[in-house]
Amino acid sequence: MIDYINMTEKEHIESVISTLKKLIALDPVKTTFHDCTALNLIELTRQKIREPLDEQLKRLNAASDNTGWK
Repeated sequence: MIDYINMTEKEHIESVISTLKKLIALDPVKTTFHDCTALNLIELTRQKIREPLDEQLKRLNAASDNTGWK
């Protein structure tokens, strides 16, 4: 979520959204622009490409004999 709550000019908001959509098209990770809310919050989602952090930490802990240290 991107907060542009203090941006009041409609033209500026439209310019930011247009530029953002162009940049999203260049992103190799699937990214979806959802909407700009009444509070000028821009909602985006991106596809996860890595395993969740908790899984990464479990693997790290297991590699250190469950002590958290190597």
